[in-house]
Amino acid sequence: MTHKSIAVFRWGDIIIILILLTGCALSIPLLSANTPQIVDIYKDNNLVATYPLASDNIISIKGINDTMVIAIKNAGVEVIDVHCPHKLCMKSGRITQQGQQIVCAPNHILVVISGNPNHEEVPDGIAR
Repeated sequence: MTHKSIAVFRWGDIIIILILLTGCALSIPLLSANTPQIVDIYKDNNLVATYPLASDNIISIKGINDTMVIAIKNAGVEVIDVHCPHKLCMKSGRITQQGQQIVCAPNHILVVISGNPNHEEVPDGIAR
């Protein structure tokens, strides 16, 4: 009965593991660059207000037909009151991720979560 020793890791395996761990560590800043930070509110394609996503606010925006009430709380945004017929913007629910938006077509209002408080065009983590 002979016992053969089985090598668990070879030097090549260790080098590949180190390269993968280094790549993961270097990608962390790219992923954190896309954290949502601000809420932009547009009316007729014009930026009318910007609020930090981290603070709690209740905002009333006068639309084309009615006033729309938006709540920013717990790092999310939702419409809490609007008087348009179908209330689709309220039914869209709470948004929390960068790039998500709430649209109220009858009032011509767009609410967008973005990650760049300076409104600069910055490529995302994948494009970098």
